[in-house]
Amino acid sequence: MKKNLKVSIIGGKASGKTCFLMGMYAVMRRGMNNFFLHCADTNDDERLMKSWSLLTRTGDRKWPTPTTDDLVRYHFTFKSGLTRTLAEFEWIDYRGSLLHETSDASAQLVAEFNQSDCIFFCADGNELRSPVGDRLFDVDNSLCISRAKVLLDGLQKRVPIVVIVTKNDICNSLMKNDLTKDIELLFDAWLAKGEGWDVMICPVTLGVDLSDEMQDAPINPRSMHLPLIYAIFSMQVESLMAVERDIRRLRESRMACEHRIGALGTNFVSEFLNRQQIEEASRESSYLAQQVVRQDRELRRLEQELSQLGHELSKATMYSNGERVTVAGK
Repeated sequence: MKKNLKVSIIGGKASGKTCFLMGMYAVMRRGMNNFFLHCADTNDDERLMKSWSLLTRTGDRKWPTPTTDDLVRYHFTFKSGLTRTLAEFEWIDYRGSLLHETSDASAQLVAEFNQSDCIFFCADGNELRSPVGDRLFDVDNSLCISRAKVLLDGLQKRVPIVVIVTKNDICNSLMKNDLTKDIELLFDAWLAKGEGWDVMICPVTLGVDLSDEMQDAPINPRSMHLPLIYAIFSMQVESLMAVERDIRRLRESRMACEHRIGALGTNFVSEFLNRQQIEEASRESSYLAQQVVRQDRELRRLEQELSQLGHELSKATMYSNGERVTVAGK
């Protein structure tokens, strides 16, 4: 099973990428329904938690400054329980203004995208506080959507995308269905039938009352863990399909071995003359049978993990190749 994952997060200036990272890490570090996230580098853990503690203070709250480096890398471990590692992954955060540029840094950004297994796009909820309507082109420009579409259209492979609506507390006046329709309108290229994209729409917030009082309202993250759960879920689905293919190949190879054994030993004389070849084919068949058993166990384990992950996503808004999809967990 593939355990190394690369996640890239992009968005325009002040779209909330850094706050999302901090909120996601704080929630998952503490644990969410027996899923945990930890920094591989203790220095990164210390910096993130220090920034989080400054953010959670009321009255003297300090919001993080925008990312100034072109690329910021983190390495995380995602676990089910405290001991079972489901994935180790690299997290790439980009300076928001990169989406406005056509520089060498943007070329590096595309190169990083091509190595990514999942891409998170942060859409600033400030732009979605009211129906898009006649503001379509203005909102598209403000959120750098068209620029992102151009960059992602050049990818060598289709990877899952999560559209994260940050600061969703600002959008609370919109019904969920209205917000979803606006997102579908803005990101139509990724949601078109036949285009092959897997997409999740996920509104998130650091606190439902922050739109009224940024300094004193309590920090209470909502849905921050879901984008990462979706990324891991997508990875596990790929792993499961690979194991299923491997099981089919092993069974076909074992059947070919059995047929070969039968052909070599059609009678007593042929069994005697071909005994060495029959023994070799028998050993190969036995080995293949053991591999099938091992891969069957791996398949059952992946199915169990997908059921646990799917439970978290049971109410998520997801699309596959332009069609709405749902998953059922345990």
